[in-house]
Amino acid sequence: MAAATSITPLTAACQLTATDQDTYRRAASSGVPMPVRRIAYERSIRACPNEPRLYVEFTSLLIANREFNTALPWIDKGLKLEPENQILNLRRGETLVGLSRGQEALTALAKAPETGEREFFRGLAYQLVEDHHAAQECFLHAWNQGDEDPYVLYSLMVEDKELGDKTGGIEHFKIMLARFPDSAWIHILLGDAHFQKSEEVEARQEYLAAVQQMPDLFEPNFRLAYLAFEAGENHSAVEYYRRALESKPRHTEANTYLGEALRREGKLPEAIDQLRRAIQLDATSELAYDSLAKSLSDAGRFPEAANTLAAAEKEFPHESKFPAMRARVLSRLGRTAEASHAAARAAAIIDQKNKRDALVTHQ
Repeated sequence: MAAATSITPLTAACQLTATDQDTYRRAASSGVPMPVRRIAYERSIRACPNEPRLYVEFTSLLIANREFNTALPWIDKGLKLEPENQILNLRRGETLVGLSRGQEALTALAKAPETGEREFFRGLAYQLVEDHHAAQECFLHAWNQGDEDPYVLYSLMVEDKELGDKTGGIEHFKIMLARFPDSAWIHILLGDAHFQKSEEVEARQEYLAAVQQMPDLFEPNFRLAYLAFEAGENHSAVEYYRRALESKPRHTEANTYLGEALRREGKLPEAIDQLRRAIQLDATSELAYDSLAKSLSDAGRFPEAANTLAAAEKEFPHESKFPAMRARVLSRLGRTAEASHAAARAAAIIDQKNKRDALVTHQ
């Protein structure tokens, strides 16, 4: 953004002082470090709080740096001034997608301008709510409306695969080859194909080629993390999961497996903090509870482990492993009566499961 072309309207609207003008120039300059620009935008907004464009510019900067939690309240402040501001509603939808709040994102995006960019974010929002037909339609609209980015095409092919649309998938792959033959997304698609065939060496090579071109992409980093995790390469898994989470910080599976990889690497305090975050993001993850309880036990924090397992029992009442684990932890704490009750619950769950399985077998 060129400060010389954008500062005049702010001066006219707010009667900025010379100091305020200098502050805004720092905020608007792409050559200034991000922390300085953030402070400058906050000061500019304090000097000119009723200018919606300042909120648009500031939140666009925050979103570009994936600071979604910080961006959202500033977007809402801007929308209080101008509720129908199309760009702020677009940015709100983009931010909510980044926070994995798909349904709210769709509501915000309904007020955004009907562009390819909006359709792309609508597609991502529909992915979050698992409406794959709508997601496929949105990505196709985005492409046809001029958002001819390889990520749009890749996202469309993901939905083609999800819906079993082989014809569409082949057509869109041909377009990708023709339009973006050297892109990271080609390597990701080839990596995915090898991954599905359990050709792990070839898949790893393709994903590594992708991150060499675009180091911050979620998809190849997430796959490389998984391959490292399965191979017992916990240090590499941790690094790749962290890179993946830089672009999708609320991805539940990546958060959970990062915690488990940290546990396996013996970094228990980090693992505990990470797994608690994973449970906050998704309270239905069995692995997160399991790994957190083990991490707490490994750290000698048995009362916390017992409490974690009690919460897991409530969340998963038909899973025997949690009362069984809790029985062992309670025994370590010398709480023998409670341990016996927990062991009895585990045995009862197993017995009920065996009876159900036997009934199904004889039908």
